[in-house]
Amino acid sequence: MKFRDDFNTPYDYKSNGCGSGWLAKLIPNTIYGVSIREACRRHDYSYEVGKTAEDKIIGDNQFLLNLLAIVEDADKWYYPTKLARLRAVDYYSAVRDHGDKAYWDGKDDESNS
Repeated sequence: MKFRDDFNTPYDYKSNGCGSGWLAKLIPNTIYGVSIREACRRHDYSYEVGKTAEDKIIGDNQFLLNLLAIVEDADKWYYPTKLARLRAVDYYSAVRDHGDKAYWDGKDDESNS
């Protein structure tokens, strides 16, 4: 499986998995039993190093493509691929629509425009 990595995530980069802050404990790191932790790790790194609103969009889009790559790779006769794709879009929509605070925390306000 080939992941998108527009931000060159270091191999040893550690993340909290999916979700941020207290939500990290509530957001599953799997979609129907298949780990999506690697997509979340790369997405966390994009939020850490991104500097602009465009970087957030790129990171969020990369997240969706990586989630879909994981889902497609898990395509077995017993795996609910269509439902998993919808769940991947749910994860993407959540970060696109509600990830601003996590993205902009600790960044200079001038780059926030």
